[in-house]
Amino acid sequence: MKTLYNYDENNKKYIEFKYENVNEYNITYHGYHVGDIPPPIKKRLEEKFNI
Repeated sequence: MKTLYNYDENNKKYIEFKYENVNEYNITYHGYHVGDIPPPIKKRLEEKFNI
């Protein structure tokens, strides 16, 4: 999976985590606040966090 999503309840924003792997032994994601995410994922997060 190259991109993960979550919701930041403290800042009331969605977070997109981009896969930034340097090698196969170092799994690294970097998170960014974003304004828009894919609708099916947004719906699941809204249900999970009661947004």
